[in-house]
Amino acid sequence: MTTDTMREQCAQMTDIELIHALTVDRESFSDQFHDVADHELARRGLSVSDYINQVRIRHNNEPEQESTLWEAVEQIPPILALWETWFFTNSLGQTLYFQKESMWTSVHLVQSEGPPRSSFIESESGLKDVVSKFLNLEPVHDILENEIRLDSWRIVAESNSRELIQILSGMLADKDIPSTVKSQGFRNCACSGGDLKIMVPEEYEKDAKSLVKELDKERDRLYEKASELPEDAPPSEALELYQRLVVLAPDDALVFFNYGTILFESEQWEQAAEAFIHAAYADPGSEENVGNNLAYLEAISEKMIGGTEILHTRAALSTHLGEDPDTIGTLYKQVLEIDPLDAIAHLNLGYLLYQHEGNDWEAASHFQRYLEINPEAEDRTHIEEILNQLQ
Repeated sequence: MTTDTMREQCAQMTDIELIHALTVDRESFSDQFHDVADHELARRGLSVSDYINQVRIRHNNEPEQESTLWEAVEQIPPILALWETWFFTNSLGQTLYFQKESMWTSVHLVQSEGPPRSSFIESESGLKDVVSKFLNLEPVHDILENEIRLDSWRIVAESNSRELIQILSGMLADKDIPSTVKSQGFRNCACSGGDLKIMVPEEYEKDAKSLVKELDKERDRLYEKASELPEDAPPSEALELYQRLVVLAPDDALVFFNYGTILFESEQWEQAAEAFIHAAYADPGSEENVGNNLAYLEAISEKMIGGTEILHTRAALSTHLGEDPDTIGTLYKQVLEIDPLDAIAHLNLGYLLYQHEGNDWEAASHFQRYLEINPEAEDRTHIEEILNQLQ
């Protein structure tokens, strides 16, 4: 290929195609082509160094943020918490993410074509090097070992309970069964069910499911024991039983309600509130369930000061039951007395006032405050339309 032909080809290439040729696809082109591509990029006022510094980063389920390459790498902590997940997107739109798991740390590379390429690493010490190479558009496969194809793995359990998933992950590790957990952050996971999903290689599926059955049997045994618990049983015995049961039955509203009443009687207000909140949302379709848990949360509010989560939940449950809007509005105002920067309280209070005539100015002030606190809100356009109506 002549130099003139190379110049013509480079002139027709997009910016990203030129960057590809000079970085990840570099070995596919000659040194002469690299020189021509560099010249074409410079003619457009671009450079590889400037381009690769345009990266995005996301931690767990937090909003994605723009970052520089150096800042992104420096955010990686030396020690990861269990299930902690970090996502890095380079200037080519490729994403590399890793997650701390019970047995290892999983690393996944998502490119424009083909399924994610996944690997497991035992030490987290090299993660910064992996991410740095990836964001610099350098090959990372040579420093990742144990490459696996997760599309051949099978889901054996799924739940919103991290405690339950952690127990099962530990049981799998004790039996030397390889496993990985797909969390909410894995946006390429289209399966339904809980936010956390345990996957194992196809050849281990039968053994893994037998461990799941063991947990199910233990849960049923605890159910039976709880049903036979005498009324005069010592509070410590009932508390210990339900502490084990709520872990194995994280979606059972009645279990959490009973656990909450035991904690309430023991005057453990904060823990009781957590149990009643969980119970209310576990079965929101039952007005009786919602009403019973709301009554206890109201009683707890009289026993302790603060607690925006309790106030938010009371407001949400009262709304669900169609209670007096003024009472609901008072709850959100109490939240804002504790935390004036609570964006959700401003938003919900704004909607509450917007739905009632004569409160346009006050509703607008809360909507505006919501957008000031949360400028990247996904519903920003809709809220701005409401503000235009109010003005």
